[in-house]
Amino acid sequence: SQVAIIGLGNAYPLAEQTAAALLTIMHHGNGYRPRQCTSLDSDVLESLRDGHQQVITLEDGSLKALGEKVTAYYANHHVSDGSRNPHVLNFGAAKEFTDRVPLGELNERYGLTVEQVTEAITRCF
Repeated sequence: SQVAIIGLGNAYPLAEQTAAALLTIMHHGNGYRPRQCTSLDSDVLESLRDGHQQVITLEDGSLKALGEKVTAYYANHHVSDGSRNPHVLNFGAAKEFTDRVPLGELNERYGLTVEQVTEAITRCF
């Protein structure tokens, strides 16, 4: 309940695996699967503010998509009732040509393994 994980596209299985790993380690974690990523679901983001210390975005592409939008949303939407913004961690690829690099190597490079994401989340607690 303290960590919300948003998995986008092909990163959704990583979100599920990371949530399962967190449940084992920390006994909490939730996942949300967006139906689309061109606009944000502000109702969901506001519901995550209550009780979640962290919001994690996992993308199979560039961080310029969902992760940047979620971070900007919380930075620009303060609430007057004293609620605080959750800490947002974004994981995704750098913008570069990777046509001849194996996927496993790319995931390792961008921190997109269950171990790397779980370690980053638990360091914040």
